[in-house]
Amino acid sequence: MKVFFITIEDVIKYDISHIKHMMPKRFDRANTYKQEKDRLLCLGGAILMADIVGITNESDICFNSSGKPFANGFPEFNISHSGDVCVLAVGDGQVGIVKFFPFIVVQRVPVIRYGQKKPCRH
Repeated sequence: MKVFFITIEDVIKYDISHIKHMMPKRFDRANTYKQEKDRLLCLGGAILMADIVGITNESDICFNSSGKPFANGFPEFNISHSGDVCVLAVGDGQVGIVKFFPFIVVQRVPVIRYGQKKPCRH
């Protein structure tokens, strides 16, 4: 399992225009949040799904009976956020992130800061 993260500061610097086109429902949902921080964390999840998992079409995202997202044909992933950070775990088997993850060692992917796509490859 690999764990990646994006901060609110990263989301602010990111060109989210392609997220609006790839994931319009998530983009619209993000804009309904009252708190700017919550909006940015929601968009951060979309950025991670696009740039790390490689999901470029929102219709590829499904949800299991527990509400956990998945996408057929893509690596297993899970998203969570706490504070000013959104985290994505990705792996070959079932993965999960604890809601509050203060002790998880995570990898920050600098390429995310500039909006370049880099799908996860195993």
